[in-house]
Amino acid sequence: MILIIIFFILSIVASFLTYFLTPLYLQWYNIYLILIFFIGYFLVCAILFTLFLILLIPFLPKNVEVNKPKNFVYQLMRLSCEAAFFFIRHDLKIEGLEKIPQGPVCFIYNHLAMFDPILIMIYLRKKNLICLTKKANL
Repeated sequence: MILIIIFFILSIVASFLTYFLTPLYLQWYNIYLILIFFIGYFLVCAILFTLFLILLIPFLPKNVEVNKPKNFVYQLMRLSCEAAFFFIRHDLKIEGLEKIPQGPVCFIYNHLAMFDPILIMIYLRKKNLICLTKKANL
């Protein structure tokens, strides 16, 4: 959610600056351009963030024993998952979260879609998650 608010603020500021620093504001009927600029700048922010993530992946350490996840990478992935879930939001009912014990827990799941890991990362954000995968996925 924080990432979307940042994109929203950046898009509004860029839209108004583009509109008022160019001669577009001289004609009153060009006011609709602010909305078009806003949508365009919001998409540009999302695309640049996605490219940043894609370019960051090769530089992350691979064969490292992880006792505790790095805070920067964990927060970056959590924010990305929340932003993705915000855009594809639909009614979702989660049951049984209160049955998860406190302390270390091992979750083993066979996800049915690519969407499942995103949901797990969002709804279990209070847990310190460490994700494992097989070597072929690296």
